[in-house]
Amino acid sequence: MLVLLGASAGVLILVGVSWALGQWRTAPLGEAAARERLALDEPDFAPVDWLFDETAGRALARDAGGDIALLFVLGDRLGSRRWRVGEKPVAVDGAKLTIRLDEPSLKSVMIEAPNGDAAALWARQLQGASATLDA
Repeated sequence: MLVLLGASAGVLILVGVSWALGQWRTAPLGEAAARERLALDEPDFAPVDWLFDETAGRALARDAGGDIALLFVLGDRLGSRRWRVGEKPVAVDGAKLTIRLDEPSLKSVMIEAPNGDAAALWARQLQGASATLDA
């Protein structure tokens, strides 16, 4: 019983120290942070269109050359992935886009667009169809 209490106290102390040191911070995801992350990870990527889902901590960007960048909150940092238009399967459900990445640590991501029309336009663009994203 004392061992269990001691172990529980130790875990609580570690959680408290981790919290106090800011280890559970969440990185902010806005256009400035996304552009900064892309400049570091993909210096040749020049976004022409953005889709932000700040609630979920995700963003998509498209460049004029046919590449897509995904940015996502990963603890107190931002992560990114890049692929060519048409490489990743996309499903649309109302305003929600689901992109299947099939990576061991990131199987798929869901991003919510402002509305169903915007989601449909992004889905067509991600799949390689010609679409205007200014609607």
